[in-house]
Amino acid sequence: GIANHVMGVHINSSIAEVTAQSSTEISPTTLKKFIAYCRERCAPRVNDEAAALLSGQYVHIRNRIRENLLNKPGESQVVPITVRQLEALVRMAEALAK
Repeated sequence: GIANHVMGVHINSSIAEVTAQSSTEISPTTLKKFIAYCRERCAPRVNDEAAALLSGQYVHIRNRIRENLLNKPGESQVVPITVRQLEALVRMAEALAK
């Protein structure tokens, strides 16, 4: 199947041997079509529960940093975690889901 093919390509067929059950190879054309199909139709998105968890943790981290900064009056009051980091976490979660 696809898993054996991918492993064979990446490990020079030394570890991923094609078994008798999956003796058919996938042609490069078929593999390209499969990848194109997945790119067009497989777009996992963060569900409401995961979004709530991510945003809650983001707010918690910012609040904790802000509290620590209040206890250190001589230091810069800039909170180092921004919305950009939250967006990056969402993108990574979606990429991992693919």
